[in-house]
Amino acid sequence: ARSELRLFFVRQLCNSAFKLVKFVFRQLLHFSLVTTRKTNLLRSIVTTTL
Repeated sequence: ARSELRLFFVRQLCNSAFKLVKFVFRQLLHFSLVTTRKTNLLRSIVTTTL
């Protein structure tokens, strides 16, 4: 029974870690997309004003 409990805990831990990694990755992806969009906007503004 103890090994089953340990397995359950390990599975829960892995699940939580996976969710966390996925969340962080999604946030980073979103952030990079937003910053890319902002830099492109800035670049276009600069090129049109110069």
